[in-house]
Formats: sequence, structure tokens, C-alpha cells
Amino acid sequence: MHLSGSLFRFAKNQTKWIARTVMVENNDVEKAMKVLNGIVANEGILQRWKLTRRYEKPTIMRNRVNYERSRAIYEEDMNNKIKFIMRKN
Repeated sequence: MHLSGSLFRFAKNQTKWIARTVMVENNDVEKAMKVLNGIVANEGILQRWKLTRRYEKPTIMRNRVNYERSRAIYEEDMNNKIKFIMRKN
């Protein structure tokens, strides 16, 4: 799905909403919802919402952030190793 021409008329006034706007074509709401859910997941909106629903103690938040950082570093290293191995073969 892509942005229609009618949406670009309002681009100046609604710039912050264009990235999250999905046009429903031929009353296919399910397809539009799948696209919207993908956009929301890629931007991390759902994850931020889940984290801010309840108060998170500072120690738990520090532990979570440190775990996320270490996991990201590990995944990056593993991806680099896999790319290197696949390149050699």
C-alpha cells in the first residue's frame, strides 16, 4: 500500500502523521491493519507503551537496559560472524 495523492495535499499540515497513515483500499481493513501493525512494531511504539503502562523500579529498569544492550552487542557479533562464515564458503 502506498500514500495516495489526496494525502499529499495535507502533507504540510500533518507531517508527523504521514509515516503512520495507512490508506484502506477496496474496504480491505484486515490488510490495512496488518500494514499498520507492522509500522507500529518497526517504530517500537507498542514496546514503549507496554513499558510505560506500569511503574518500573529504577533497579529493574537498569537491569533491563543493561540486558538489552548486552543482547544487542551479542546479536551484532553473531551476525558479523555468520556473514563472515557465509562469505568464505
